[in-house]
Amino acid sequence: MTIVLASIADKGNALIMASDRMLARAHLTYQFEHDSPNIRSLGSYLVGYAGATTFADDIMSHKYHLDGKTMQEFIEEFSAFYVKYGNRIASRVLLESLGLDLATFNKNPGMYPPPVQQRVYDRLGSAKLNVEFIVCGFDENQPKIYVVGEYGVFSTAHSIGHAAIGIGEPHAAHFYMVNGFKFNTPLKEAIYFAYQAKKGAEIAGGVGQCTDIYVLERGTPAVSYHDGSTFIRMLNIIYEKHRQQMRKLYERNTVPQLEKLRLEATNEPS
Repeated sequence: MTIVLASIADKGNALIMASDRMLARAHLTYQFEHDSPNIRSLGSYLVGYAGATTFADDIMSHKYHLDGKTMQEFIEEFSAFYVKYGNRIASRVLLESLGLDLATFNKNPGMYPPPVQQRVYDRLGSAKLNVEFIVCGFDENQPKIYVVGEYGVFSTAHSIGHAAIGIGEPHAAHFYMVNGFKFNTPLKEAIYFAYQAKKGAEIAGGVGQCTDIYVLERGTPAVSYHDGSTFIRMLNIIYEKHRQQMRKLYERNTVPQLEKLRLEATNEPS
């Protein structure tokens, strides 16, 4: 898996996304870091994915109707195609070996024995593509973050102000919550915040070492800073110095005031 995270910053004037470059193949156990970023542009939106790369490519390469639509309408179209695409994949696995497709089955399911019907419906109900997305953009000048899950169902995250997907999601989400990330965080601080969250997520197996960062400010095209660039190298230098300072601080204050704590048995009620 991977890590992709997004946040709203600069009083709602900017959206920030960060990710590694870990790619994975559907139904296979291997994964690797590649030259291709896990965040891409779809019109004026940024889309990041985690999971099966081939499925993600197909879904993101679909020709969506972007002109004249709100972001909400685009997300509904994106989600609908995800579901349709997932059903198509499931249909191939379940029915094409029998010379059928899902449309043919649905026209007259009663012609099949009940155990076969149940098996098909159970499998379709539990089928998932093992790929999820974060979509960021501005809708009527309002910053929006949507998460499209493994079954194609979307949810909003802009009221929270940040979101993450992939195996590193718990670590990134924890970092944002514990450190009290705010909508009004200045842009440079928010970028560094995202970098720290991504680096912290690397503790999860399957999160890669490469880092790409995208910044989308209101009314301007997205700007990207790719792994190996001067910007990312400078971020890493700042991060490593900061981490060394925090380590020294922690080593000096690991157990403050614990000398007052006495390990004595008492008869106090529990």
